[in-house]
Amino acid sequence: MHSPWVGIVLAMVVAPQAHALVCERTSPAHTVALVELYTSQGCDSCPPADRWLGTLAGSRLVDERVVPLGLHVNYWDHLGWKDPYAKALFTDRQRAISRASGVSYVYTPQVVVQGRDFRGWGSAAFATRLDAINRTPARAEIRLSMEVAGDALRLAAQAKASARSQLFAALAQDRISNKVTAGENRGATLAHNASVREWYGPIPLDAQGRANWQTSAALPAGARLTDMRLVGFVQDSASGEILQAIGLPGCVKP
Repeated sequence: MHSPWVGIVLAMVVAPQAHALVCERTSPAHTVALVELYTSQGCDSCPPADRWLGTLAGSRLVDERVVPLGLHVNYWDHLGWKDPYAKALFTDRQRAISRASGVSYVYTPQVVVQGRDFRGWGSAAFATRLDAINRTPARAEIRLSMEVAGDALRLAAQAKASARSQLFAALAQDRISNKVTAGENRGATLAHNASVREWYGPIPLDAQGRANWQTSAALPAGARLTDMRLVGFVQDSASGEILQAIGLPGCVKP
């Protein structure tokens, strides 16, 4: 795919508005893997998977080779602990992935790589899968930008791919933790990285295979900008396969 966006652009400049910063990033020519972890604070088998996702979020691979997302589901909430990061739409997405695979159930922790269930996440099989994905030429192009003024964020994404694709965006947060006082993890303090706080999409691409999206958001209460990441990915609407992903760390002053 020939692109007007060459390589990876990571620019940080002072915006025209006083005290505002703008940063942007463009997806590379190779495919970056999207890893989705479906998890819950009400699930006692989930903390090891949460820690594993955290190692991806803090690794040198993040954004260039892999984009991790932690999506907290809400179907554990009735067992005594309501996960403060859970959203029904994450449960809906997990169920849709299962249906597309011909499976009638969902489970946690579940790792999904490129839109497909992947059970080898804690083994060498993950590195092998990641290498195979990264060797594949990208079939979509994405550009993300973030403008920051105080606690206000202006988020934008542009995508180019086949017209049957959809663009998604997410605002994820690292280094969050809280004590669990009920349920299977009662008494534990659980920490999370790459936890999705806001979710946007699906955003359809037009007949020319393009999408141009933007929105405004606020930093979550108590969050630091350095803990935030804007993520964008393009998904084939028929097969559910992820065509490309990219992450943009929160803007900070140079």
